[in-house]
Amino acid sequence: MSAEIQVRLDNLINSAQDVLEQWSMATTKQLQLQHQQHQLERNGQDTRSVLQELQALDPILRLVRSIVAQYENQKTLLEEQLRYHRALESGQ
Repeated sequence: MSAEIQVRLDNLINSAQDVLEQWSMATTKQLQLQHQQHQLERNGQDTRSVLQELQALDPILRLVRSIVAQYENQKTLLEEQLRYHRALESGQ
C-alpha cells in the first residue's frame, strides 16, 4: 500500500512542478508588463493596452494560486497516509 501511495505522491509532485512552471512564466510576464507600464507612464504614453494585458493575467494567476494550494493539500494528505501505512507495515 505504501508503494502505491508513494507513486501517487511522486505523480502529484511532477504535476505540481508543471503548474509551478506555468506560474513562473505568468508572474514573469506580469513583472514585464508592470515594468512596461511604468516606462509608458514616465514617458506620458498610453498604458491602456498594457493594463488590459495585466487585467487578463490576473484571473490566470488567481487560478494557478488556487491549484497550487490544492496540490499542497493533496501532498500533505498523501504524506500523512504514507507515514501511517509505513508505520503499519513496520509493525509500529
